[in-house]
Amino acid sequence: MTDSQSVPVNAIFSLESIISPERRSAIVSRVLNGYSNLPVAARNTLRSTVNEHVMPSSGGFRRGQAGRALGGSGFLLQEPVSQTVVSSAALASAVLQSWSESHSQLKEAVERHLTGRGLTTPGPNLQGKAFRGYWPVDQWEVEREAFAQTYNDDFDQDDVALMMCYVSGNFPKAAESEPGSGASGSLNDVLSVSLSRLRELPATAPEWERQIPDYIASVSRLVEEKATQLRWTEEFDSSIGDIRETYGELLEFFEFDTHPWAGARVSQEADPNAALKLAATLKAQLAEYLPIHERAPSISEELKRGKRRGELQPAIIETLRTISALMTGYAGVPEPDLPRPQTAAPAITGRDARPVPETKVESVPLRPTPVAQTPVPDHQPVQSQLAPQTPSTTPAAVKPAPPVASRKKEHSINDDKFSVLQTENVRLRENDQALRSENQGLRDEVETLKTELFGSQEREDSWRMAYRAVMDGSHEEVGVPPPLVESVLDAVEMAKGRFRQELLFAPNSESNIEDNPFIDPLRAWEALEWLGTTYYASRMGRLRVTDFNQSVKEACGWWYKSDQGETTVSRYEKSYTTRVDGKRYTLVEHIGKGTTFDARYTIRIAFDWDKDKRQVIVGYIGRHQQTDAS
Repeated sequence: MTDSQSVPVNAIFSLESIISPERRSAIVSRVLNGYSNLPVAARNTLRSTVNEHVMPSSGGFRRGQAGRALGGSGFLLQEPVSQTVVSSAALASAVLQSWSESHSQLKEAVERHLTGRGLTTPGPNLQGKAFRGYWPVDQWEVEREAFAQTYNDDFDQDDVALMMCYVSGNFPKAAESEPGSGASGSLNDVLSVSLSRLRELPATAPEWERQIPDYIASVSRLVEEKATQLRWTEEFDSSIGDIRETYGELLEFFEFDTHPWAGARVSQEADPNAALKLAATLKAQLAEYLPIHERAPSISEELKRGKRRGELQPAIIETLRTISALMTGYAGVPEPDLPRPQTAAPAITGRDARPVPETKVESVPLRPTPVAQTPVPDHQPVQSQLAPQTPSTTPAAVKPAPPVASRKKEHSINDDKFSVLQTENVRLRENDQALRSENQGLRDEVETLKTELFGSQEREDSWRMAYRAVMDGSHEEVGVPPPLVESVLDAVEMAKGRFRQELLFAPNSESNIEDNPFIDPLRAWEALEWLGTTYYASRMGRLRVTDFNQSVKEACGWWYKSDQGETTVSRYEKSYTTRVDGKRYTLVEHIGKGTTFDARYTIRIAFDWDKDKRQVIVGYIGRHQQTDAS
């Protein structure tokens, strides 16, 4: 290792032999998701650096405000930070420092390994935002192999490689290129070599007449093209960032991960204008869908909303899939287990993007019921059914058509009947409305009685709990978080003790409780508490909850779903069933958080209600139940 020359920290993020773009994105994701667990000094450094160096066009932030998203909306910073660490030494230094803090065990292990082999571990020059020197790649690889032999597979090898660079404070450098080869490890070196050769070229050289001016013109055109691409990329990222910020909850509802969406990842074969129109189409579709997402207050309005949802949902899903298909490196990622449109509708792209036509539900006026007629022989004229026959000396003769006055009279009779039926229709509608109002009044009265009943039962429960507290010395209070919940296992054990009567835990073989890596176990406790209180009370008829999804969201920030596809349940029976005393329970109701495949940020709790036992059967806790996509 040598200290002869320092190198900016951001250089390591541009060296794909050490950190690929996908790896860079994973490093940034770990830092953003673990922000709240960082030491105070590291959090302050990261926040101030993000505010200063994340550009206004990235993620839709104004300058100086991007750091606000670190508290709970870090996903909005994923793409802007991933792109900026390549060019900003200050941001790269803050991200790398925070990343090392999130791998404290690995950091300690690498420090022990290097010092044990007589190497120093000063770390990078964080104040100067630079590595202290170079580390020959062959020596760096030798130390990586030695570390792997000592620690086997305890740590990810890519993490080990980067941590060795960080702890040693040195940048890995390949062997020097042969003189005159023109090969070099950085673009700056390549340009420097080219410029040196141009300086050495004699003024009389013929290359100055045509080759070099043509080359300069080509470079100028390339600069203009890249500037145009940059403007388009910023516009696309701004549009997608606006959609994420405004319709984040709807995107979660459609179970689509938009984090990989970025202008820099749009395929070069894609039409940039069509991509921008797709983003605008998605924004318009979500804006139209948002007001009808929740259940309507009345059945008539709900029928209208339901029909409109059925029209918009497939169109939104198709647009989401189409945008995802534009991203390079994303087409092979498993998509959420979402229903595709039943009919082969064309993708909504470019100039063809149009909102789905709205269908209005209108009442159809009743037609007058035709008066029953006595069948007549085929040879008898139709007119004989409408008027009495007059004697004729030629019975077989065909009678002439009735005069115009007769036809007017006939129409007048039919119009009168139609008017009577319309009047009757109006009367029936008024009666129906009156019955609806009366029915609603009765419903309100029932709800009032239920609320009073639940209140009295709550008082009874509180008295009983107070009595128990005095008798056994316990002082548990429902709704007060336990002092310390360090894991999902802690949350489950707390819930078992707190809700013995309400919850029955029967995890199936697909569950993962003891070693579950979910990073926010306190939210897992709050979710189980919601099951043992709000959900349980609703099932017992003590509490009226009209929207479980909104209720659990307010309790712990999770979402609720009441069903799962029959095909998925039958195909992955182990994930969706459990047994208690020989009885089989189907676990389609579930609550959860996250949509990624990383168990640190994604969790599901699936359950069933046993009306006989009057208990919630908790049958699955894990990353998420098996589907075709997972």
